[in-house]
Amino acid sequence: MDFALTDEQELLVESLKEYADRYFDDESVRQMYENHQVSAEAQDAYRDAGFPFMGLPEEVGGIPTDHVTLGLMTEKLYEFTGAMTPFMTGMLACADLAEFGTPEQSAVIMEEYEKSGQSVAALCLSEPAAGSDNMGMTMTSKKQADGTYVLNGQKTWVTNGADVPYFIVICKDEEPARENNKMSLWLVKRETEGVSTAHLTKLGQHTVPFVDVFFDNVVVEESQRIGEAGAGWLLLMKNFEFERCLVVAQGL
Repeated sequence: MDFALTDEQELLVESLKEYADRYFDDESVRQMYENHQVSAEAQDAYRDAGFPFMGLPEEVGGIPTDHVTLGLMTEKLYEFTGAMTPFMTGMLACADLAEFGTPEQSAVIMEEYEKSGQSVAALCLSEPAAGSDNMGMTMTSKKQADGTYVLNGQKTWVTNGADVPYFIVICKDEEPARENNKMSLWLVKRETEGVSTAHLTKLGQHTVPFVDVFFDNVVVEESQRIGEAGAGWLLLMKNFEFERCLVVAQGL
């Protein structure tokens, strides 16, 4: 079996190295840690180089790329920063909506993504009493007489949740009971009434903000559901299949 990189992969890695050499020197990384974000110059250069669109389907404006190449991108960026950056999480959210969401949902997210190249939707999964044990999740979506749904609950450790315009939220359908395994994904706009956030202080990973997100009687429409009702957990697991590979690439 040949494990050598292709010519295209070698060129991409070299381009990323040139980018990182310029924007992630020691002083720049120190400022990233102090400011809890990547500089605007680094963000703009990353977008202008087309890196944010690697791995996304061509039909939504992306550049189709295999998983090995995306792993190489992650490995090279982390080699210079030594910490999480918002770049890959932004791509993953867009990829999820392109695969699982409606064309309208994907178009809304891609329009925002093309403007900045940064994360535009943060995944809300963990809860104060439901981290690894996600059956302990208590946030719910309950259908109302008028056909809308009301979300109530709290999510914690939401990566990149401080400034993103949208949240991808998973919660139990109707009842918070432990035995209820029916969960749905929702696309919720940050500005929706009843949505609020609170900053979390961490020991590390200071280049990316983490927050608590609170949903207090947040009203959503059926059109905001991502995928089929009750199938949210299965969709998330498909997301995690590759996302966890990127976590490994960060430590190489």
